[in-house]
Amino acid sequence: ETSMRSAFVNVLLAQEMIELRREQLILAERSAKETARLVKAARSSQVEQTRAQLDVKQQRFALQQAERELTTAKSILASLWGELEDVQFNVAGKVVLLQDTPNFATLASKLTETAALARYYAEKRTREAALDLEHARATPDIQAFAGSRYFNQEDGNIGFVAGIQVPWPLFDRNQGNIRTAGAQLRAVEHKREAVRRELLINLNQAYQQLLGAQADAAIIQSELLPASEATWRDTEKGYKQGQFTQLAVLESRRALFEVREAYLDALRRYGTAQAQIKALTQPANL
Repeated sequence: ETSMRSAFVNVLLAQEMIELRREQLILAERSAKETARLVKAARSSQVEQTRAQLDVKQQRFALQQAERELTTAKSILASLWGELEDVQFNVAGKVVLLQDTPNFATLASKLTETAALARYYAEKRTREAALDLEHARATPDIQAFAGSRYFNQEDGNIGFVAGIQVPWPLFDRNQGNIRTAGAQLRAVEHKREAVRRELLINLNQAYQQLLGAQADAAIIQSELLPASEATWRDTEKGYKQGQFTQLAVLESRRALFEVREAYLDALRRYGTAQAQIKALTQPANL
């Protein structure tokens, strides 16, 4: 289930990256046309036109890379669906950042309800029952008897006979089987604790990734993105007024799209961590 969720998030964000790359290419082509017009009017140098044309080629290459990454992401998701042939599809959805993230202790408390640990609790009960049985077998079954007896060989007298029947292993106390059952019980407890610690480590790693991605996305959305958008708009405006060069425009645009790409990457890391946490804490009965 973790793989399925992560693959879905990867396809979803790869689609958004395609749109981002297309937007970059459109802007680069628009700038190249504008620069060519300025060069023709002798208002800009040939170097700036060459730089603008290079930017178009770079953005076209970046779009091709994004398309290949989307194809790969779709192929992985289709394989998880059981589709072996090339399937054309798009996914719809949105990675939502939770406002109230559960604390780690709450998530960790759910581990005991998962299938990975539930099997050890069931096996522990079985081993405890086996140990109780061996302890019960350690108590000898002592039987007492009494009754009359007729002595025909002598003078026909009748006597009263009493006795106790004790099993032979009176002093064995079944200690060997008790030790074996106890060792098997302890082995189950050790295995359960080892698995619990491993799950706890994996959960903590996923949780820290979730918090980190959530913090990154929040900062990008509230601070970096508005600042980079404002810088790009001001640079574009200044360029048209002759205050900035084409290089300044390209740099401000590149900075903006790097921030937008970082936001998509934060969402990808958040979605992946969210899927891992859900899988690790999924109750055994679901």
